[in-house]
Amino acid sequence: FLWTNDPLAAFLCDRPIAGPYSHIGMILPYWEGPERLEALVARLRREPPRLIVVGEQGPLFQAGGAREVLDGLPSLKAFIHEQYTMKGILKGEYQFWTR
Repeated sequence: FLWTNDPLAAFLCDRPIAGPYSHIGMILPYWEGPERLEALVARLRREPPRLIVVGEQGPLFQAGGAREVLDGLPSLKAFIHEQYTMKGILKGEYQFWTR
């Protein structure tokens, strides 16, 4: 699962995305309510990915990077911290979390 606004990462992995959205901007549009995020967290709980990558690039229409946005989303942050362990950081930008 990629928590970043960089959908190119999914393309380069040559793997299907874990969820219906290719980047944060589609999960958290300012014109929608929390339903998309709640549905995504429910799906991730039902079908937990082996790896979660948290990038730095956040949505274009929100201030802050992906990690700052994640800090403001307690349900998604709790899911990650309850079931995953951070295994490393690549180039100071991408955090890798595994179950």
